[in-house]
Amino acid sequence: MVAEGLINQYRERMTAAETPKDRLLSTAAFLSEAFRVKMDEIAIFIYDSSREVLVFAWPDSLKGVGSIPLNAHRCLVAKCALEMCGGLDNSFASTPHLHMFEQFISEKEKRIPIQKIMSVPVTSDNKLHGVIQIAKKGADRESSGVDFSTTDLKLLEALAAEFAGYVQAP
Repeated sequence: MVAEGLINQYRERMTAAETPKDRLLSTAAFLSEAFRVKMDEIAIFIYDSSREVLVFAWPDSLKGVGSIPLNAHRCLVAKCALEMCGGLDNSFASTPHLHMFEQFISEKEKRIPIQKIMSVPVTSDNKLHGVIQIAKKGADRESSGVDFSTTDLKLLEALAAEFAGYVQAP
């Protein structure tokens, strides 16, 4: 099965990664390759249970930009964390959502809207550790590539379960 092979490859990369920063970079690179997206289309959030917020762990450019409270209205990542349930949206650009973090991802002239997105919680033993999101950007839905599938979502859920063993709280 393709998923098992990818999970084994991911485990090998995590074993080779020596530091938390290496594990984040390896995870983002692996997800980028597995889902054929750019590195800036990967977002990894870590749950800070003391403040009940999600903080960016990846991309590096968004570390320190702010945090997202779990009760943030119309925020996909907060909803995913709060409900501890993954999902995909192949019409994300037309779905009401918070756009503020999309504005920080790149320079204004280079900003491309997120058209499609998958979000999954990072959990172990029913405990939230974070959220992983994979996006596809484009000027419009058609230019952003092939739609995400339920098979893609299941693979991302399996990889997030593996990542849970390597997550360190902020």
